[in-house]
Amino acid sequence: MIELRKNRGILLVNGKETIDYAEGMTPADVRRIVPSFRGTERMLGKEEARRATMAFGILSAHQRGPESEGLKIRFDALASHDITYVGIVQTARASGLKNFPVPYALTNCHNSLCAVGGTINEDDHLFGLSAAQKYGGIYVPAHQAVIHQYVRERMAGCGKMIMGSDSHTRYGALGAMGIGEGGPELVKQVLGRTYDTVWPDVVAVFLEGKPRDGVGPQDVALAIIRAVFKNGFVQNKVMEFVGPGIGNLSVDFRNGIDVMTTETTCLSTIWRTDEKVADYYRTHGREEEYRKLEPGSVAYYDGLIRVDFSRVEPMIALPFHPSNAFAIRELKTDLMDILRETEKEALKQPENRALKYCLTDKVVEGKLKVDQGVIAGCAGGTFENIVYAAALLKGHSIGDEEFSLSFYPASQPILIELTRKGMLESLLESGATMRTAFCGPCFGAGDVPPNQGLSIRHTTRNFPNREGSRPQDGQIASVALMDARSIAATALNRGFLTGADEISFHPRRMRYHFSAGVYENRVYQGYGKAKPDIPLRFGPNIVDWPAMSALPDHLCLIVASVITDPVTTTDELIPSGETSSYRSNPLKLASFTLSRKDPQYVRRAGEAHALEKMRLIFLKDGKTDVRLLEAVKPWATAFAPGISIEEFLRTTGLGSLVFARKPGDGSAREQAASCQKVLGGWVNIATAYATKRYRSNLINWGMLPFTTAEKGEEKLAVQDAVFFPSLRKAVRNGAEIIEALILKGDGRIIPLALELKNLPQADREILLAGSLINFYALP
Repeated sequence: MIELRKNRGILLVNGKETIDYAEGMTPADVRRIVPSFRGTERMLGKEEARRATMAFGILSAHQRGPESEGLKIRFDALASHDITYVGIVQTARASGLKNFPVPYALTNCHNSLCAVGGTINEDDHLFGLSAAQKYGGIYVPAHQAVIHQYVRERMAGCGKMIMGSDSHTRYGALGAMGIGEGGPELVKQVLGRTYDTVWPDVVAVFLEGKPRDGVGPQDVALAIIRAVFKNGFVQNKVMEFVGPGIGNLSVDFRNGIDVMTTETTCLSTIWRTDEKVADYYRTHGREEEYRKLEPGSVAYYDGLIRVDFSRVEPMIALPFHPSNAFAIRELKTDLMDILRETEKEALKQPENRALKYCLTDKVVEGKLKVDQGVIAGCAGGTFENIVYAAALLKGHSIGDEEFSLSFYPASQPILIELTRKGMLESLLESGATMRTAFCGPCFGAGDVPPNQGLSIRHTTRNFPNREGSRPQDGQIASVALMDARSIAATALNRGFLTGADEISFHPRRMRYHFSAGVYENRVYQGYGKAKPDIPLRFGPNIVDWPAMSALPDHLCLIVASVITDPVTTTDELIPSGETSSYRSNPLKLASFTLSRKDPQYVRRAGEAHALEKMRLIFLKDGKTDVRLLEAVKPWATAFAPGISIEEFLRTTGLGSLVFARKPGDGSAREQAASCQKVLGGWVNIATAYATKRYRSNLINWGMLPFTTAEKGEEKLAVQDAVFFPSLRKAVRNGAEIIEALILKGDGRIIPLALELKNLPQADREILLAGSLINFYALP
């Protein structure tokens, strides 16, 4: 089904054949393997062949500096939603923003139905509209479209690069490279700066064959994620989709695979384009955005993923990660053992160890019975997915017991077409219910399952508690990811798990007609028409960022949390769902930091931050608080025995740090870093970072992203004090190895070797300033 090859480079020849690359290979060598090759007579150099990839061509076209200095990108367009755009605009405004230099869509798809927080959501939406008017942006009101569907329909274009403040920013199937990053990276773009990183490796995803009946895009995506996530095969790389199998997929199908590539931890994607993509742009009234993209006659790749569609089966990703995937047939064959293993792993997740979690009690007469089905968002809510479900359920009932089914069309134009084609009637008569374009089920703000419930969803993620349950309050539920086709088949079977290939069904393909009128009538199109005199509209919960200090000479930090899970998601660092209503109030939002993973973190970090506030008062007026002196005395005595406590306080910043083995998988929300910063955090220590975007968020919020080859969880314990001597000097001078000291509770001092590698000077300047906001405020 999925074959991986990474031990040596791969050449793609004529877009159809893959062969192993060997140093010094000649065209004659290639012709011996691929007789049809009629390429250059020169030696085939790896670097030259690397330039023949689609990814290299697009990245080079957007490069704003010498290649030797690394990748420095300016994007063609930007997109944010209502969890992130307030903070982005606030930060950019404080840094001198005058107008948006490229099309920038502010969408409202994450909090349009979230009732927590009183007037907060609409206050933020009005702020977004006023920002679009003032700075020349695009404002997409609530319920019109989820962020990525709007970009697909109105902003993508072949050869473009688009950055979004959402991790699922993926438009490769439409010929555009999308990158999801934290808000500060979008701030850099609207201020005319570049996106800086290393040139990424490019991995070929070679598609062949044709999907079986009943197999959908989510099935293919889950099969790929299962194959590459745990081994890091494509981490921070570009996935380039090639091969004859592409022609056997509709554009909706391609988009459905593409958006889920975020769960592989890749940096971006790009697909070969064809007449079907050209037709997509014509249908959406933007045919000028199409151009044919394909690799050169010989293109070099750093690895290969070969996908044979004919061998992909209907899949299910059990809790609590998209990579925990099985063929539905496989799960049914070994049902109890797989569910017990999932239960065992699940019980390691919540801090509430007394919490009961059981999947095996969902087995009724040997069959898995689920409580809920949801088809939604940028992955599930597309036209073809919902049409399949509607056609299968037409004239049938989903039943009158516990099982429920809801669907969320990804945009109003999709809803209009579903209505026009009679699909809406079929779904509603079956007992399914409809919502508007809203991302709620993807982050815990819509269709929260019952306690101990199991929901099957065609959405993007099934991380712990992302569906909205609250383990700290004795609640737990979970999500399994499936394709809309198998969800509909399960609904037809009254909630008993059923793969779509178990039902003989061949729906006719329906031509899609795009209705642009709803956007023309409702979306504010302000790009290039900034109105600087219009004031921003602030609700009472939109609060400026608190003041942040520059990096002190030394740091003495309390270990506020030690997380030993193999991977820590963004949702565990700062929960989504109801907490996101406080997204525009940094202090209120910070009170939820790690609340589901380590409920005592906020208290510990807050106590350390209180000491730093006392220290700053001491620096300002010379007054020392006895509580500060008592707390600092053992640290000053241990780490700087030759100086007074007062001198120690003048040069040594106080605060907290977090250790996690591999933090940052999942969402691009910068709050995972900014909330730690607001609580006085200065440092993360990890064995590795799950994604580039989380590491970037740490840097942009002035937090040092250390790694260590040592087993940090064995050396570090909660409430240890860690001293970083001469840290400012080390960062300024480009040091990559930092020697820290740990003061244990029994008085022992032990060393800890840390690394600060692959850190460009521009990032070091941000760390020295204490945050991106501070950096832009420098004269």
